Amino acid sequence: MKKLQIMLAVSAVVLGTIFSACKKEKIDHLVVSQNETTDLDSDFNPGEIYGQPNVVENRACTVGAQSGSFNGVPAYMNCPIGSSNTYGDSYVGSVYVGKKWQCVEYVQRYYKIVYNLNIKPAFGNANTYWTNNNHSSVGLQKFANGSVAPQVGDILVSTSGSFGHVAIVTGVTSSTVSIIDQNFSSTSQRNITRSGNTIGNFSSGYSVAGLVRKMAPATTPTLVLPAQNATNLLAPINFSWTCPNGTEYRIQIIESTKFQGFSSLNGFSGTMAYNNNIGNILSFIWTNPTKGKTYYWTVRANNSAGQSQFASYRTFTTKP
Repeated sequence: MKKLQIMLAVSAVVLGTIFSACKKEKIDHLVVSQNETTDLDSDFNPGEIYGQPNVVENRACTVGAQSGSFNGVPAYMNCPIGSSNTYGDSYVGSVYVGKKWQCVEYVQRYYKIVYNLNIKPAFGNANTYWTNNNHSSVGLQKFANGSVAPQVGDILVSTSGSFGHVAIVTGVTSSTVSIIDQNFSSTSQRNITRSGNTIGNFSSGYSVAGLVRKMAPATTPTLVLPAQNATNLLAPINFSWTCPNGTEYRIQIIESTKFQGFSSLNGFSGTMAYNNNIGNILSFIWTNPTKGKTYYWTVRANNSAGQSQFASYRTFTTKP
């Protein structure tokens, strides 16, 4: 009997050691009941995450299990679904893209992998994707829900709840918008409704405030003044143009006798009378033209996504 007791005790120790080893090996796919909580990271920052505690599902949740994929970028399960729990830092190469596996982490990881844009520095929790106004600093622009048609790759933003929610648009039809996200549902890929340009809710309590998208390179400016072939102009000469998305402009002015050529990429060749970036303004006053001369002028726009071509140049003549 004593020998049997000793054998049973040894078996229990061996089984306990095996179980402990298996548990360590499975940490990346930790199964968490929806009624359990897990310890937050020691550097946990609520400003970096999104939590929706009202979304719970009555099933086991496997942390880190793949729940969808788009353009080669997988989405993963956060547990409990909708919680503020995080499971370490997420990186693309050396670039930090958020806390595993919050909704903002997926959006930031997607934009880094697909567009090579590091958008994390401009935002905190999900609702700041709408409330912040520094989108252009990371090559993005925002639009109110209903103001433009949704496109694949757009970030849909809700400001509802404590932290809001974000998702990536994966497809668009006349009546639906397909999305992928993390930490909102066990089904990361699903459809929401669309009526015209207006996008329906993520859920009954989470409306879509608007969308954020990759900024297009600056559009080539449209020259306004001086008019083509304007004559008898006196100093100071007022220049103006229009452009929907430029944040910086270069104006070039050259006397006709110094003109050696023009390209839409580089502008004029030859010794220019003026060639400078003038900042984010749509007009310029030139104070020192020479009397009785013919000049050519053009403008190029730039923004954080790239520069435009130079506009087709115009001609004007100053009064003798």
